[in-house]
Amino acid sequence: MKMIRTCIKYGKRWKLNCIKFVCENSKKLAILLQSQEAALKAKNPRKRRWHPSIIRLCLTIWGRCPQSYKDLRESGFLALPSGRLLSYYKNSVEQKPGFNDEILHWMRKEAEKRGMTDDGWEGGIMFDEMSIQEDLQINKRGGKTQLVGFVNMGQESECIRFFMNGKEEKKLASHVLQLVYLADNGYRFPFCHFPTTEANSSELFNIFWRAVSCLHKWGFKVGFACMDGSSNNRSFLKMHFMDDMNSANPRKEQFTTTSLYGYNQKVSFIMDPSHLFKKIRNNILKSGSRQYDKRLLQCKENTYVENTG
Repeated sequence: MKMIRTCIKYGKRWKLNCIKFVCENSKKLAILLQSQEAALKAKNPRKRRWHPSIIRLCLTIWGRCPQSYKDLRESGFLALPSGRLLSYYKNSVEQKPGFNDEILHWMRKEAEKRGMTDDGWEGGIMFDEMSIQEDLQINKRGGKTQLVGFVNMGQESECIRFFMNGKEEKKLASHVLQLVYLADNGYRFPFCHFPTTEANSSELFNIFWRAVSCLHKWGFKVGFACMDGSSNNRSFLKMHFMDDMNSANPRKEQFTTTSLYGYNQKVSFIMDPSHLFKKIRNNILKSGSRQYDKRLLQCKENTYVENTG
């Protein structure tokens, strides 16, 4: 019995030392343990209070895959906020299409909370289009009802389309154009989106430079634009390097132009490396003299690239 009591005594002391060691060396793990303790002590699940870091982590997981988050929550290993509570946090700021001052204000507050240095306030804009399922939904907010799912590229785009087509029409969106700010220190924030049916080069031009102006208004400087190599994106890039002969030569200017809004700043255009590598790989795989090959890549000095695998 004496031996058992001694083991229990030292076991408790070892447990306390482990908890103390964790709290001193890992603040985030300490926050997780404290939140789990508080959640288990609360008799009513509705009276649980969560640390902002826990909410951010859960929002990240829930936003990427709600079903995986549900499985993790129902596994019983961790006490986590409900999906309904996360939905309330997510919709605390109205995420309507276009440029929203509330989103930009949120973006600045997050940057200030992190205490970012100058390299956090300087960066660039990444933008890409993703396909979505065409659908029309009814959204109720603040006692108002509106239809969601139509193309919305901003007032300038709607006016141009009206003059070109001679009529005003509504189309269901098949794609979403997402703009993300990426700072030099790695801080990133998706600050606006536009439902579209594939944005053309003129629409991209208007949206990009308006985004540069909005970010500068909130203290963020844009030094580059990163995009994939789609035809509309290439046309958008060439619009910044047109000469008197109406031809474009971005290489001559090293893919760099002066900001349209001044600010004494240069803006460089970058093709997303991952898309370029993927394109090179696909072209090499399809190059050859086999029956199902589509092309034969030719290099300098009349040499060819052929996939014989």
